[in-house]
Amino acid sequence: MSTRGLVGIKLSDNRVLFVYNHSDSYPSWLGKRIYEQVRKIKTEQDAEDFEEEITSGRFTGYDEQFESDENFSGFTDEDYLFYEYIYIIDFRKRTWSAYKHDYKNKRYIPYFIHIPFEQEVVIFDDYMQPVKKMWRSGNKVVIVTLDDKIIGLVLAETSEYVAQKIPFKSEDEASAWLL
Repeated sequence: MSTRGLVGIKLSDNRVLFVYNHSDSYPSWLGKRIYEQVRKIKTEQDAEDFEEEITSGRFTGYDEQFESDENFSGFTDEDYLFYEYIYIIDFRKRTWSAYKHDYKNKRYIPYFIHIPFEQEVVIFDDYMQPVKKMWRSGNKVVIVTLDDKIIGLVLAETSEYVAQKIPFKSEDEASAWLL
């Protein structure tokens, strides 16, 4: 089964133009591709080129489009079952947002909202987190979040799936855990 999603472009009137993505919409594929592209945007022309790549369908392989607002109003219950991940890019403000579908509550929960293009983000299979700092040893990763939380992530042995999250009180404590 495909992991479907949407890539949205925030318009000047605050509506969002969404373009469909049929497969591999999870963070470690589509999210990572978007992250890599927005980090490359240095000029207005770079932004225009990436926006055109999305709206033309070249980025996702599909040119099916529709409009909504940033709260996803207009999505039907059926749509809620259809799109597993949503990414929204605001080229004017140079920010992007990422959401995951919460099937139980029929809503989208944010990984993050309005993060600057320049902000470092760690991305694993089903995990995205803006960070101030990150270091890694084998399948253990330590991150310092934007609100200064220090978190240890244990990745599954056979994939980049976050199997466990461990809070730490200090970077020294986290560094000792990595050893």
